[in-house]
Amino acid sequence: MLKRRAMFGGGSLNTSRCNGFTLAEILITLAVIGIVAVMTIPALVRNYRKKITTTRMKVAYSQFIQAIQLSEIDNGTISGWDYPETTSSDATRDFITKYFKPYMKLSECLENTDEACGAGVGSYDYQYKLANGSSIAIEVGCNIGAVYEDGEYIAINFDVNGPQGPNVGGIDAFYFGIRKENDYRLLPAPWTPTVTREDILNGTYVWMGEPCLCKDIDYNDADIAYYQQTRCCGLLLFLDNFEIKDDYPISYYNKK
Repeated sequence: MLKRRAMFGGGSLNTSRCNGFTLAEILITLAVIGIVAVMTIPALVRNYRKKITTTRMKVAYSQFIQAIQLSEIDNGTISGWDYPETTSSDATRDFITKYFKPYMKLSECLENTDEACGAGVGSYDYQYKLANGSSIAIEVGCNIGAVYEDGEYIAINFDVNGPQGPNVGGIDAFYFGIRKENDYRLLPAPWTPTVTREDILNGTYVWMGEPCLCKDIDYNDADIAYYQQTRCCGLLLFLDNFEIKDDYPISYYNKK
């Protein structure tokens, strides 16, 4: 007996039964976990979407700026580039081939459809894929440029996830441009020196005589064309230093 007591530290054996969880306790625990998951997972998904979108947009924008700077070393300042007088496809391709392709990794998307390339705007001539999975659509001297001085305008649509979809303005597609009256800087297409984020959020900003909004698209809206409903989302993103704030008015990123 003494030896047996010594083996167990001199105390008596603990013969009490270990009680497990009851079925009711397990079900309650699972229910609590389910409720927490329902409350937190959608927010995590939205935050992940925001991070991916803003990171890719920053990279694509930065690559384009760097390409312009490198091109200027070989081809002179951007203000002196040979802007085509027409909007022909050949003129656009020649311009891109000379001034952009040697200075950034661009692979032309020959299918030229939203499903294959992303970044699709029907009137844009050429779509290209970037190394990080983003896409850009480019048109030089496009119709919108006709209202500007000399028509020197480079229209650029960034699609942060390429052909993955949904290929919708304000979600993964954002409109930028380079034009003479903005000193040839790469800026959101509807940018003006006086615009504020409050103008966009309040829906009071007008550009080229048309509403410039950032909102969920309503294809049944007979008063405002669908492209006008998201045309200012890239501008809002730019004004917020390429961050999607909590008041960004697209429900894909912020639950309403």
